[in-house]
Amino acid sequence: NTSVPLSSGLNYALNNITVALATTTGSKSIPLTVTDDQARTGTFNVPLSVTSANPTCFPTATISAIQGTANQSALLSQTVTVEGTVTALKSNGFFLQGASDNNTSTSDALFVFTSSTPAATPGDRLCVTGTVSEFPNASSAVPSDFGLTQLSGSPMFFKLGTAALPAPVLLSSADVTPNGGLYQLEKFEGMRVQFTSLVSVSPTETGGVFYAVPQGTNRPFREPGIEITLNRPAATPAGAPSFDDNPEMIRVDSDAQPGAPVLTVTANVTINNITGVLDFSSARYTLLPDASPAPSLSPLSTLTPVPAPDASEFTIATINLERFYDDVSNTSASDNDANFAPRRAKAARVIRDVMRLPDVVGVVEVENLNALQGLANELAAGYTPYIFEGNDPSKINVGFLVKSRITVNSVAQVGKDTQYSPPIGSPQILNDRPPVVLSAAMNGSPFTVIVNHLRSLIDVSSTTTSGENPRAKRRAQAEFLANLIQNIQTTKPQEPIAVVGDFNAFQFNDGYVDVLGTVRGVPTPASLVTLASNDLVNPDLNALVDTLPEAQRYSYTFEGNAQTLDHILLNSAFQQRFRRFAIGRVNADFPAAWRTDFNRTERVSDHDPAVAYFSLLPPINRRR
Repeated sequence: NTSVPLSSGLNYALNNITVALATTTGSKSIPLTVTDDQARTGTFNVPLSVTSANPTCFPTATISAIQGTANQSALLSQTVTVEGTVTALKSNGFFLQGASDNNTSTSDALFVFTSSTPAATPGDRLCVTGTVSEFPNASSAVPSDFGLTQLSGSPMFFKLGTAALPAPVLLSSADVTPNGGLYQLEKFEGMRVQFTSLVSVSPTETGGVFYAVPQGTNRPFREPGIEITLNRPAATPAGAPSFDDNPEMIRVDSDAQPGAPVLTVTANVTINNITGVLDFSSARYTLLPDASPAPSLSPLSTLTPVPAPDASEFTIATINLERFYDDVSNTSASDNDANFAPRRAKAARVIRDVMRLPDVVGVVEVENLNALQGLANELAAGYTPYIFEGNDPSKINVGFLVKSRITVNSVAQVGKDTQYSPPIGSPQILNDRPPVVLSAAMNGSPFTVIVNHLRSLIDVSSTTTSGENPRAKRRAQAEFLANLIQNIQTTKPQEPIAVVGDFNAFQFNDGYVDVLGTVRGVPTPASLVTLASNDLVNPDLNALVDTLPEAQRYSYTFEGNAQTLDHILLNSAFQQRFRRFAIGRVNADFPAAWRTDFNRTERVSDHDPAVAYFSLLPPINRRR
């Protein structure tokens, strides 16, 4: 339907005809109508023989040349045409792997960012034209060259044919090491890879993600300092430690590829012969397993209870019950749980069978007395609940379950109305979940327990103004608690004191605020931390987590890193009666999906409970 004028003096005209790639071969007929200058017309057909539809790609670069040997492409912002085979799909693009250049220092694959579901299938051979970029870009990535090389800018592509998927590169602990640095997998980025054996170091969380290391690699733990993949606040001193972010760890997004099932694993599961594409996501190299064949898994881990106390011991414990709401809606739909009854029964099994019915349990993230009384009733072990509602908008609070053989002298919430002056804005409430102090006695011997839930780590790493108040609040809360402890030590010098709960802090300096060091009386010097504190506690407190073997020093996992957030601290008076310490393995190593599996005891929460054991008798003073 195209009109083409005949130029004066010529007896022919030129016109382009497009033949679609899907056109079948054979003889075709193109109708033509000719009109002269007197409006006379004639119609005839021009035969066209379609013999094949073999498109040709004219690459301007190889994928390996785009990737190069550096951490960032040398062809950034250039428009290129490449040829390769689709190896995996995502919701916003696909991975394309080209021919090998036989250089083990360069990747042969990249990601093609289409922004929506791509019209491609694994095994398609494509010709793709797009703009070379890195995601995230240099303005937001830390370090600035740490990202995924891709073709973006609304890339265009057409199909050349089909091909077998490239054979995966075999990776092992020799390729992914604790000392290999952030970029050790850059040379495999986007490519099909296979691990003969991975070992999970965290359970499957919401979204099908878990973390793993090559078999033979030790479990990664959070270490002191600020992550090297984060920018530092301007106020951070040069001497503040850095955390290498455990580059030996692989993130596995088990159901990212279409049709791939969620791999439900606990920690310490061996995953054999897992094959997929090596993506980069959440600042971590991420394996996207193929939908088939599925890897084989070793048996899942089982829970490990703490030892039962003997007849000469009493125990003090803490557990974060993770938003333990009753089934009554008080202020909003978010403060009640229709599954309260089965969850209550599940929590009771944890306290009974895993924690061994401690004499004093400091509970964290419980809504109110109704919820805690319901748990006490479920336990039917002679517990009396104590809890006070605080200032948290999510209605989570701290309190105690105390057994009948403990004499309770008083239970009081402290600091509910205390304010502090943040760097930005007007004075604010300091304690979202104010500490609760239990004054009690066992066999006539007095002791004090303080249960806490300090501010979370959310936003503490921000380098904008949104990070200043969270850091200041964490320091102010730590100093408030330190002063509270010191006041009791001053007024009752012989009083055994245990400080328990979720401190949202490690047993070492995180580079921002040394919360636990401040509470213990061993604050980090100002040359090593962004916001330092004075020494407010004397004598110092001991952190019981340090009594455990290094491989057991965790109560929580975050992005694969085992870490301790839940602590029991003792002053020297209580330390004299201390016997042992244990953490029950029932939550942190088990899949998030099990939280609502009420036939299981595991994963009532995402924090493991901690239990300390003490001698029933006061210490004996011997004369020499």
